[in-house]
Order: sequence, then C-alpha cells, then structure tokens
Amino acid sequence: MAALEQEIGRLLRQRGMTLGVVESATGGLLSQLITDVAGSSDYFKGSIVAYSDGIKINVAGVKAVNRQVRRRQPPGGRGDGRWRPPGAGGGYMPGR
Repeated sequence: MAALEQEIGRLLRQRGMTLGVVESATGGLLSQLITDVAGSSDYFKGSIVAYSDGIKINVAGVKAVNRQVRRRQPPGGRGDGRWRPPGAGGGYMPGR
C-alpha cells in the first residue's frame, strides 16, 4: 500500500489537478509530507502556514478562528473558497 501522500499525488496527476493548502495547527507538516514525494512540484502549487489569528484572517482570509465556527466552514483557504494559488484546488483541515 502506498503512503497517503503518494496516493494523493497519484490521484492529482491522474485527474490533472493541482493542490494548494492553508495550514495552522499542523505547522506546515502537510506541505512537508506532500513535497517529500519526488515530482510533487508537478501538482503542488504552495501553501500558507497561518498560525496567528491575524495571519489567518488578513492573509489566508479565514473568517473565523473560533473552534466551533471553524468546523462549519466550507472547504477553501479563505473559509469561502476564494484563496487558491494560481491553478490549484484547495482544502480545509481544521486543527484540534
């Protein structure tokens, strides 16, 4: 069985998709795992590690930093799906 990050890369290539992420509690771990795979630059566009509330709101465009509200946010780095590196899809993965 392939590691999750290898499977993500395989699926992105297969579907002709790219990926960009906004991370907080993970501190860049997701980006590291993705970029540890040889050739990941074919599909990984970049990331923002937004740890402080100010960066989350003003740079990443997250609308809420409250845990209960955060879990209800739609996918996308801005909370409304607007932040994307050029040509990339994105996802939302709340911390604990």
